[in-house]
Amino acid sequence: SVSHDLKAPLSSIQGLLNVARLDKNNNASVYYDRIEKSVDKLDNFIKDIIDFSKNSRLELKQEKINVRDLVEEVKEGLSYLNEKNKIKWLDEIPADVTIISDKSRLIFIVNNLITNAIRYADLTKKDPYVKITAKIEKGNFIFAVIDNGQGIEKQYHKKIFDMFYRANTYSTGSGLGLYIVKESVMKLGGEIEIQSELKLGTTITFTMSLQPK
Repeated sequence: SVSHDLKAPLSSIQGLLNVARLDKNNNASVYYDRIEKSVDKLDNFIKDIIDFSKNSRLELKQEKINVRDLVEEVKEGLSYLNEKNKIKWLDEIPADVTIISDKSRLIFIVNNLITNAIRYADLTKKDPYVKITAKIEKGNFIFAVIDNGQGIEKQYHKKIFDMFYRANTYSTGSGLGLYIVKESVMKLGGEIEIQSELKLGTTITFTMSLQPK
């Protein structure tokens, strides 16, 4: 729930501060690291709530978007993820793929899908990769993020876009990201689907009609 996800990191921070005050062995750096993780978790959750609110209330804006440029902009912003540089990027986005859509929502969708592909990469594999494709076909814009990462069991495919769903108990996310992605896709009049197999990888495809409504 929202209250639990807000309170849990705050309780953790309070507990760590109390323990740090009582510690006589100068282990402050250990506690600072743990507090930082709790703050990051809380920060990410608040950002997700803000994104959810924006998607719910903001009107659609129509603007010209070069998809390759947008993807490069998103990837550049993810340089802070250490795993990003350990992955092979196999992008297939023609330079002329340009659409008219809501740029802020499209950035959110692309950012979330690429971030998940990076975070759930299987770095034990010889060549971990993420492949991003975009094309216009029969009046539809088709965007896909394909990886050979950890993958998801079939029984969880329908739940992956549910509010507060987390892939596993170790997940640090809020469980809102993919739910907001789905809601954003629907706002754009599109559809999103997942194909995934445990230990083999995942493909998430977003399709949107470019025909005037």
